[in-house]
Amino acid sequence: MSENSDKMKELNDWLMNRMKGQQIHNSLESFLIKPIQRVLKYPLLLAQMKSFCLDKDSKEFQKLSEALKAMESCAEYINEMQRIHEEYSAIFEHLARNYSKQQTNQHLVIDLSPQTLIHVINYIIN
Repeated sequence: MSENSDKMKELNDWLMNRMKGQQIHNSLESFLIKPIQRVLKYPLLLAQMKSFCLDKDSKEFQKLSEALKAMESCAEYINEMQRIHEEYSAIFEHLARNYSKQQTNQHLVIDLSPQTLIHVINYIIN
């Protein structure tokens, strides 16, 4: 437990050092949001690049079409995960807190990965 606390303190110190002189939210999430926002803009960039291809049979047009399709799928996944986070984050946090309390008292292993939690929520809803 002490090793985990040391790691959390180390992460917090790292975040605080990056924030000096800046007014940003004190969380890892705030550091990760920029790349996610960029990923969501890639389909627009690829569509624009694709529109400049005059030859629809060219290798470049085909590759851009494949890339656009892949990035649209990625953006759809990110948006769906964001929706799930917004709807169920309170439940996830509650489960994580209860899990942490149980870990101090027991050696019970519970899978709280997002995929498992989403599966459980889908099971409960349906």
